[in-house]
Amino acid sequence: MFPRLAMLRSFGVTAFVLLGAIAAYAADSRLAGPWPKKHHDEQNTGQAAYNGPSTTTVKVKPGFPVRLFSRAQTSPTVAPDGTIFLGLGFSPLCAFDPAGGTQALQWCTSGGGDARRSSPTLALDPEVIAPGTPPPADNEGLPLASLMVYLGARDNKLWAVKPVPDGAGNASTVKWRYKIVRDGDIYASPNVDPLTARILLTCRCFDLGVTPIGEIFALEPLPTTAQGASNWRTVTDAPMQEASPALHPITRRIYVGSDTGELYAFSPDGVLVWKSQKFAVRSLHSTPVIGAVASNGATMIYLSSLDGLHALRDNGDTVEWLWTFPTEGRVESTPALASITGAFANTLYLGDAKGIVYAIKDKENSDGTHSPEEQWREQLTDAKGKKEQLVRVSPALGANGKIYIAARSTVFALNPGSAGELAGAGLTRVLWKYQVPMKPISWSAPAIGYFWEQGQQKPVVYIGANHRLYAFVE
Repeated sequence: MFPRLAMLRSFGVTAFVLLGAIAAYAADSRLAGPWPKKHHDEQNTGQAAYNGPSTTTVKVKPGFPVRLFSRAQTSPTVAPDGTIFLGLGFSPLCAFDPAGGTQALQWCTSGGGDARRSSPTLALDPEVIAPGTPPPADNEGLPLASLMVYLGARDNKLWAVKPVPDGAGNASTVKWRYKIVRDGDIYASPNVDPLTARILLTCRCFDLGVTPIGEIFALEPLPTTAQGASNWRTVTDAPMQEASPALHPITRRIYVGSDTGELYAFSPDGVLVWKSQKFAVRSLHSTPVIGAVASNGATMIYLSSLDGLHALRDNGDTVEWLWTFPTEGRVESTPALASITGAFANTLYLGDAKGIVYAIKDKENSDGTHSPEEQWREQLTDAKGKKEQLVRVSPALGANGKIYIAARSTVFALNPGSAGELAGAGLTRVLWKYQVPMKPISWSAPAIGYFWEQGQQKPVVYIGANHRLYAFVE
């Protein structure tokens, strides 16, 4: 088997939480695959259980890049068997063979709205593995017939697709499509409640087609009609464009950020628990990231906004703003949180519009307060040494701590650790970089996966760039 964080794999891809400095792992996640959703897990940490390509040289996998019929604006996800899923154009969902080549495109759905930054989420099919049933001990061998794929689109619908033929000549089976009553595109990526298997999503809706509002939904996993059904839905007083929900690993509390810089917390039944005061400039593209959970239940939550990185704490009935770390350029993506134990635990990584990547430690002080502690920052440059711009995508973190991120025209793998630690080990910050010939890389974030070659599991990183799907290997 390929080297990985063994504890993280006890139940395939799992949710996890840091209890102080001790990692504990929930065993009830319904997500499936090495990279089952945008930001990887229910807590949106971006922390994978597998390594990505970790040598100083990298190459594009034979058979890639795969030419796409529409510009890649969503992020790839990877199933247990290595199949790659991508929201693409008006399909809106497509599946690709990890072997690549001219026959890489296996199938696309049809008759949908434009997939615009809502990325596919891969979860256990509730008809195959019922809600509340313990998931398989190791989901690497799960066939596609055991999965469902959920994706939002600009036809105001959440699609639920089973990635197997429907018996009527189609290579996939559209089980249901839930249409939002109000006018509103679904830009956010779905999340899945591990206990109920309900699908959680948000939309930037318009009341009477004019006033922007936010709405959060919990959809039934086994509706009785092809139109789908909601278990509950809640309207907020602030719009939400790309605010994908984050799910607390113990209480199942749901967190969502707004376009106007507030954070909301809802109970699993959709009841508003609290709403924070405005703590940031408009949080256009950030999703909440759930961090450490203290023994008393207080939970750390991180978001980015146009003015930097923010830390808040859920104290149960109230929320507390703790700190803001200002960045040089605006931030338009979600930070990644190193949730593995060891030297890099509780370190957040994010990039800004000036092409700078930051590593920020959430430091707990002796008096119980928190403060941001900058570990390092790196100005990204392209293959010619020119400063990169517009880091719009969220990082993906390998199990060994490597950081995978992309700027406008270049994909990077970065080494963690301080400058002194790297120098002592004879390493540089940039492990490898690859400049794509057809820029830009707009909103497609890297995904860490695996493929098999001569019976061996090998690491791979996928990313969409313009009209191409790239795969990087050692």
